[in-house]
Amino acid sequence: MRSLALFAALAATVLAEDGVRITFLPPPLDGTLSAGIYTIDGKLVRVLANEAHDDAFAAGLNGFITSWDGKDDSGAPAAAGNYFVRGYAVGDVEVEGVAFHGNDWLEDDDVPRLCDLRAVRVEGRELLIDVLAASGQAGRVKLNVDSGARSFAMQESAAEPASAQSSAWRIEDGTLVQRKGDEVLRQLVIPPAEPQPFAVTAAPDRDELFLLERNEREVRLRALRLRETKSEADGRVISEWEVFLTKSIAAQGAFAQAAAALEHEQAPVPEDQVRVALIPNELLNVGPAALQISVAFDDKGSLLRTADGLPLRRITATPNLKWAVLTREPDGSVTLFQSDGAVIEEYRLRKLDQMMAFDAGEYEWTGAK
Repeated sequence: MRSLALFAALAATVLAEDGVRITFLPPPLDGTLSAGIYTIDGKLVRVLANEAHDDAFAAGLNGFITSWDGKDDSGAPAAAGNYFVRGYAVGDVEVEGVAFHGNDWLEDDDVPRLCDLRAVRVEGRELLIDVLAASGQAGRVKLNVDSGARSFAMQESAAEPASAQSSAWRIEDGTLVQRKGDEVLRQLVIPPAEPQPFAVTAAPDRDELFLLERNEREVRLRALRLRETKSEADGRVISEWEVFLTKSIAAQGAFAQAAAALEHEQAPVPEDQVRVALIPNELLNVGPAALQISVAFDDKGSLLRTADGLPLRRITATPNLKWAVLTREPDGSVTLFQSDGAVIEEYRLRKLDQMMAFDAGEYEWTGAK
């Protein structure tokens, strides 16, 4: 706990050389401090401290000392008037990584986060697959169809498309057709409910097909071996194939779209805000007993913040996020789901009640000089 012996509560308007000097008594909770400048009607004007440690402030006889330069978060001068300064101490919030969902390519953290498959070619027992990563980088994967061994080569722009190799197989109105001149040798019909092929290549020395397929739910690679060929009464030749390899990336444009890829018995229900109880601050005569928090993200990853936008705690360092949501668990913990378009990450958040409010008082800003 922070020592209270050296501090006495004080909140007064003092003009510092660089703006308004703010003195406040830190709450008796070990952790980081987040504070904001608010208008009289409660609108957040400026984030004054974001997960700051004690050494980010000067220590005085009357508390911690900081200053506000009179500008809002956009850098524009704030209007003259009275403003409140308040915030929260955030203690030992626990963040546990639970699982990755929705991407068969990500077996560990050391591979590129592939979000799309573009083209495919076969060379011996290896597939060359043009891919796109969540970072926007294009590249190519080499995949051994026997061992599953993979190598990744990402670059600023894609190499010559891997599908440039010619093949006797073509996609015709959603049906895979192998021709010799005008003669149809084989056909493979993909059911309409399944992802539909947009790229196909075949091994030149064996009856194996390699497909890239897509629908609104996923994009996937499938490798098929010929099992048997049948001639229909109408003269069509139908091939029956068995799948010996598949790798899928679930569509992740929004949580509602991605929820089907989660390995949960019941679909999680996202909440715009989650109510958490606060530790009472004995230094406040009247203080909030609870706080509504939400999740947000920026170019550095995801973070928890108050309903009015004050950052509280950085949760992950995942860049390129497309969305993030919070859900409640039966044990009272909170789960974070987030996606960068390549994979759905699941985190469990505990001890969210380890927070305490503090009030740094009311200050007058006389306007830009």
